[in-house]
Amino acid sequence: MTQKDLGQLREDARDIFGAALAAVDPQACTDACCRVDGTALVIDKKRIDLEAFERILVIGAGKAAAAMAAAVERLLKGHRFSGRVIVKYDHLEDLEHIAAGAIEHNCW
Repeated sequence: MTQKDLGQLREDARDIFGAALAAVDPQACTDACCRVDGTALVIDKKRIDLEAFERILVIGAGKAAAAMAAAVERLLKGHRFSGRVIVKYDHLEDLEHIAAGAIEHNCW
């Protein structure tokens, strides 16, 4: 195997790794399966009439929860909502309407 072959393998490995990370990005995944259509929140194929609720409460936990909450905040802009997510200490996001709290991973 030549140096050129090794260089190409490294480049291919970096590309594959980057594509894998992009495929599981919490905000991108949330954007891919959730959207607002008029007054309905559409999650996959389920439609939820947002006008049927006085207020929307968003809750979540886990390392991806804050990033997913950021995507939900963008989706629900203009609607009345609040919430809370709990994440590992180094996975916080800047959120406006959803409170984010951090805990140590081995807190038990």
